[in-house]
Amino acid sequence: SEHRINGKKFAGEVHFVHQNPLTNQSAVLCFFIVESEVEDTPWRIYVNKAITLNSTGYQTAFEGNLSALMYAHKNTFADFWRYDGSLTTPPCSENVIWIIFRGEMEFSDDELQLLHNNVFFEDFREPQPLNNRIVLRSYSKEDNSTLTYQSYHCNAQQPVQSSTSFIYSAACWKYFALFIISYIIF
Repeated sequence: SEHRINGKKFAGEVHFVHQNPLTNQSAVLCFFIVESEVEDTPWRIYVNKAITLNSTGYQTAFEGNLSALMYAHKNTFADFWRYDGSLTTPPCSENVIWIIFRGEMEFSDDELQLLHNNVFFEDFREPQPLNNRIVLRSYSKEDNSTLTYQSYHCNAQQPVQSSTSFIYSAACWKYFALFIISYIIF
């Protein structure tokens, strides 16, 4: 995974990228992937379609039940972290709002292996230093959750370990309201 919570790396992440063509600003909704003991999850249809995309420019139609795909085995999608960052793939453009949900999505081991072997090929980037970015959260502090070496600075040479406590304040609700407005616009 491209994000780590308290140093924990996940099996992967699902990113829904929304872009506003007028402002060139992007919002990325990020959901952690965990391995499920279930043999076939609701993501099986997506995985079977994705592995047919062998080359740039290939397209395929995908129909899925969003409610089933968004099922979280742990927690809900009401809790999230938010920070301003950049894309994690070239050109690593800044001006990206990251929303990282605590709820996790389940994929079977077979589904993860099919994606890994046929589609993604280690296309993720290691976490980058947080630098001076402020990470907000939507929930009150109940644990010692910290985001470890994180920021997605495209030109960072060496990942440096750092961590910061999440900042919780009324301001996060202002950002959440902005996110809802941005999400509708995107």
